[in-house]
Amino acid sequence: MVEAWYMDDSSEDQRTPHRLEPNKSVSLKELEKLGVSYWKLDADNYKTDPKLAKIREERGYSYEDIIAIHKDTLPNYEEKLKIFYTEHLHTDDEIRYILDGSGYFDVRAKDEKWIRIAMEKGDMITLPAGIYHRFTLDQNIHIVDFDDENKIINKNVLLHQVGEIWHISASPADKSVLTTCYSKTSDNKVITCAAMWRMPKESESGNHESPDDSSSNPQALELLCHLDNTAHGNIACSATLEGKGQLKLTSGRWSPHHNCTQVVTANDTAIRGWDIRSMRQIYCIENAHGQLVRDLDFNPNKQYYLASCGDDCKVKFWDVRNINEPVKSLEEHSHWVWSVRYNNSHDQLVLTGSSDSRVILSNMVSISSEPFGHLVDEDELSDQEDNHQDKRKEPLQDSIIATYEEHEDSVYAVEWSSADPWLFASLSYDGRLVINRVPRALKYQILL
Repeated sequence: MVEAWYMDDSSEDQRTPHRLEPNKSVSLKELEKLGVSYWKLDADNYKTDPKLAKIREERGYSYEDIIAIHKDTLPNYEEKLKIFYTEHLHTDDEIRYILDGSGYFDVRAKDEKWIRIAMEKGDMITLPAGIYHRFTLDQNIHIVDFDDENKIINKNVLLHQVGEIWHISASPADKSVLTTCYSKTSDNKVITCAAMWRMPKESESGNHESPDDSSSNPQALELLCHLDNTAHGNIACSATLEGKGQLKLTSGRWSPHHNCTQVVTANDTAIRGWDIRSMRQIYCIENAHGQLVRDLDFNPNKQYYLASCGDDCKVKFWDVRNINEPVKSLEEHSHWVWSVRYNNSHDQLVLTGSSDSRVILSNMVSISSEPFGHLVDEDELSDQEDNHQDKRKEPLQDSIIATYEEHEDSVYAVEWSSADPWLFASLSYDGRLVINRVPRALKYQILL
């Protein structure tokens, strides 16, 4: 259900909630008095939705135009957001239907005060002719809790009030702590920042609200420190890339091995390994991919093995002791590969997500920590079991386990569950989150 409230007059970023203290909410009846109408519709089937068709027929709405407000698709993204946020009016009704994502529509009340309307997927409003209004995006984090028994996804919304998030990462040691990399506008310039946050206790696993109430009363994160401000800490070490042109890091990953003293980074088509004790480069894979390297991940059980993916549509597996050529290479995707992840418990299982809208689960058993399958101590085997074990001395074959095509847009991220090794999630450009399981037959093959 849509939520609305009177706005404060602070000069904070337009994408923050701007609630009064205490909050002064606005009901649907109050919005109707201003001429604002609201419906909750089926956004996934908007082309064939009979409820939408009836509204269009009754109100004479015949024209439609779809715009994707995203930094990757909208030219002059920041400038366009400023234009959308400039108050204006129309001589005809204005209809706004959110097919995906979320944002804020602001309307002027009769007392000239601004009312903010928070809208998400499936919400549709109409604004009457002559009412001043404006639009902007929001900045929310969705904490997702998957109920495996009932196959229900619950979520809780947290407010990220400082800027637009580009990357988010949870602490492996404290489930309530997370970090974000984000951009914000300052003096008409876009700057990048990073910060560490603590979630409210109500947002921890098991405390999430039901799907129907997920957008009600979103809570704010507690700022622990700004990671880009040396006043809050000391820089432990740093290094500078040297080369022609403007070199930028596109990805990075801590190694879980070597007492966590090694980091791998990607810039353009190269992959570089660093020892943070000396901040010296310990290896460099030039032209690791034919185009931009998008993501990296270490094998959790084999300390020298590394996976990479990129815009050449390939996934490559490396032994960093021998960087002349990859150990294995996969070419199953037909467009850029954005994400690659090893399973933390069973390193033969590898996930990849791509702009071809597919998620691929691969069984890379030949380069895993158990290339012959699950081995048992021979002293504990009977003669019959010994004979059976001898038949399995040949390495198992690599294979594509499954291809998942539930997404309709580019898959930007894939992740394994930290609690259940057989559960994984994928997220696509259109905001769709899909949760899947490793096929039962393969699970038992690995375990038994």
